[in-house]
Amino acid sequence: MNEKDYQLQVLDLKISQAIALIKENRELEEQKDFFNNLPEWVTLDTACKLKGGGALETYRAKLFLQPCCGTNAQYVCGRKSWHKQDVIEWLSVTDHSLKAYAEKYGVTIPANYEERSKQ
Repeated sequence: MNEKDYQLQVLDLKISQAIALIKENRELEEQKDFFNNLPEWVTLDTACKLKGGGALETYRAKLFLQPCCGTNAQYVCGRKSWHKQDVIEWLSVTDHSLKAYAEKYGVTIPANYEERSKQ
């Protein structure tokens, strides 16, 4: 390998690293924008749309699946709502992590969901 080839490889590596950093920064900015654009208080309907995965009626019927396991809510214009920071934390909760999340709020979950947390 001659000096010119070596310099081209180094340049190619640096360009690849720069592209990766730009992509990472863009993703962080998009995430920051997403969180900044959430309203201060989030209804169950909006929270469920953001989270995905389950039907709104399931979340309504099973309080332990709601943000803060149905606790920590306030009523805003007569609608049950959670502060956006609580919703942001809840968005990453899966069945696997539900038991630990529920314990944080002093909520007991049904046995079948507790089994899912062990898997």
